[in-house]
Amino acid sequence: MNQSELLTVAAVRELLLARAGELGVEATDGPDGTIERLLTREIRVPESDDEACRRFYEAHSRRFVVDAWVDAAHILFAVTPGAHVQALIRQAERTLASVQAEPTEFGCCAREFSNCPSGQTGGDLGRLRRGDSVPEFEQAVFAQGPLGVLPGLVRTRYGVHIVRVDRREPGRPVPFEAVRERIRTELAGAAWEAAARQYVAWLQRRAEAPRGAAVSPLVQ
Repeated sequence: MNQSELLTVAAVRELLLARAGELGVEATDGPDGTIERLLTREIRVPESDDEACRRFYEAHSRRFVVDAWVDAAHILFAVTPGAHVQALIRQAERTLASVQAEPTEFGCCAREFSNCPSGQTGGDLGRLRRGDSVPEFEQAVFAQGPLGVLPGLVRTRYGVHIVRVDRREPGRPVPFEAVRERIRTELAGAAWEAAARQYVAWLQRRAEAPRGAAVSPLVQ
């Protein structure tokens, strides 16, 4: 967390503690407890019904599968401190074009260019299941499409990757009933976070408004 983010967090804490003081909210376990008690009192979110849970399930059906896996390999061009990013991407693009033209050269290029230890074995990552890699990479390798070298570079927090998918097993769907409560909990958490952000935004507008001006929590 950088200095700007730390200042933002500190400012939000001060707003919440000031509001707690106005309402007479106080906890015996210090400021964090007071803030938690305030938010519990002030924020209410409705529970998601079965219809809302099912809509979420159907809209995100690929998340609710088991036994999905891919056999994949990659060539990583890592973005490290001081690296010339544009030059790195140009090299990755040239290498991608090369392995697309001659897929049998993928292993040789991995050994020559990859910044991942897997480069020593031709970029082979073995069998990956959901959760084994970062979300950006997982999304790319589990996306439906033809096998072989993916048509574009995959960008992750580590750099840019040339990816080859050798086999893909889509898995089988988990019944809605088995994940309904998990979805309900996730929707409740997302709704609470949205409500908390709105509440803090209201406190900020209220603090910035001219003294005595009314500021509705319903106005964004």
